[in-house]
Amino acid sequence: MASQQELAALQGRIQALEDERDILRTFYTYSHTIDYGKTREWSECFTTDGVFNVFMVDGTPVHRENNRTELKAYLASKLTPPEVYDKHILAAPVIKITGDKATAESFFIAIGDAGDGPLVFTFGRYTDTLMKEKGKWLIKERKAETETRTPGFTRTRKGVKPA
Repeated sequence: MASQQELAALQGRIQALEDERDILRTFYTYSHTIDYGKTREWSECFTTDGVFNVFMVDGTPVHRENNRTELKAYLASKLTPPEVYDKHILAAPVIKITGDKATAESFFIAIGDAGDGPLVFTFGRYTDTLMKEKGKWLIKERKAETETRTPGFTRTRKGVKPA
């Protein structure tokens, strides 16, 4: 029979696995909702005062949203299906959890419709700070460090080649 100490250790390991799984669920929900223009659901991946900060690797700002209202407005301004089909792929997340706070680093790849087929139009690294609120892991701040972009690639409607 397991001792109280062994049971407590086991409970801690199980909680860590559940927290990591729930953080991944937030990340996957983020990708699915941004790609299909689900503004409310996407914004709810963030805390109410959540920040989405996109910048180039040299520090040049691209855009920044500072709360759910700004997040919804940003996504509402983007072309989404059926006009365009993009895919935001998250890869290799490294998650560190401390109580109800967590950090994560991962890679992102964004694939878009180039008019005559798919094209990787950007990739880089996400650096995230997360908070557990009411039992749910949410992004407090997502920094998207864009390491490269395809020159001349612009968002186009389905079937229309970029300029």
